[in-house]
Amino acid sequence: SGLLQGRTALVTGSSRGIGRAVARRLAAEGATVAVTARSHTPSPSTRAGVTEAIPGTIDETIALIEAAGGSAFGLAADLEDAEAR
Repeated sequence: SGLLQGRTALVTGSSRGIGRAVARRLAAEGATVAVTARSHTPSPSTRAGVTEAIPGTIDETIALIEAAGGSAFGLAADLEDAEAR
């Protein structure tokens, strides 16, 4: 509908799951989306007991948005790392 045309939306945790769905919807409404996550590569979940990397990357979300005609760019920052802040 273009409701967000000309605006930029920052979506944290948008490499997978709910964050990815929100990023895609905002792009569908016309926003340029800043896709963010802890890293550009698949990373372990922060849930207790999960040590393996979980599928989903910044680049995959950007590709989905662009394939649907939207605009996005990626940012990676692990905010638990004091030096990355």
